[in-house]
Amino acid sequence: MRRSVPFAIALIPMLIIGFNALWEFPVERYIYSFLTSPFRVAPYRYIFVIKLALHQLIMLFLIVVSISYFLNPQKKQKETAAYILRSSFIMYTISSIANQLTLIAEWKQNWDDANGFWGLIRLSLMIIISAVLWKGVPQKDIFRINLSDYTLWETPGKWNRFLHHVTDLLFFYAITEFWVVFLQSTMTYLQVTFIISGMVAIYFLYFFLSEAFLGQTPGQSLTNSCPVGLRSPMSVRKVLLRSLGRLIPFDRFSFLWGKNWHDRISGTTVVRRNSWKDIPFEGERQ
Repeated sequence: MRRSVPFAIALIPMLIIGFNALWEFPVERYIYSFLTSPFRVAPYRYIFVIKLALHQLIMLFLIVVSISYFLNPQKKQKETAAYILRSSFIMYTISSIANQLTLIAEWKQNWDDANGFWGLIRLSLMIIISAVLWKGVPQKDIFRINLSDYTLWETPGKWNRFLHHVTDLLFFYAITEFWVVFLQSTMTYLQVTFIISGMVAIYFLYFFLSEAFLGQTPGQSLTNSCPVGLRSPMSVRKVLLRSLGRLIPFDRFSFLWGKNWHDRISGTTVVRRNSWKDIPFEGERQ
């Protein structure tokens, strides 16, 4: 399966660009028309344009990382790019499956629509690529790591943790729809309650699935980091507590006061992936 990883990564930009070209770049044309004539778009549609722009930013990110995987001659950098694509593309695929299920009533048996046969082929290819990345890019027993068993490791700095938060928020908003519906619609109290509950549930699932099954979130993969246990091995229970801790208001800013609250609650921290296995020279790391 590891030998298939380069082919899967090569398919990512081909998939993104190819199917957009097949549908004549509808999102890009919509954003362009908005930028050239913003006042022709109703104010409530601005939120939708922001959502589309975020989505395209993530697509561009996936394309750039895929290309960098082949252009970078260093093995370590290739591995980092593979891990970034592993976490990012799989989470994107999961969200695409969920979105497709919500649109199942709009399924069309034709070759002219994104909700038709071409859309199904695109989703099938995404699932295949995700399966290859899942099996072909090793996780290296991240879940069983107990940091107290090691004397040396490398932690990402405060601003790297901030980068995790910002990247994950942008990625989350780019692949989800609930917040767009919430900001664009006039709803009853019951509808607002349902939408907010859905947003909280999806926010929780985003982090739980990323850390429990992929070992790191897309934001953490960007700095080659992953969560580990402090006094006992990393486990799904710890990931559950981390994900629940993220629901605390202002948790994402708690790194400014010394330590993330979701770290304290779960007895975990974030370190550079596999840095606990390296033996650095004196003075390289603390």
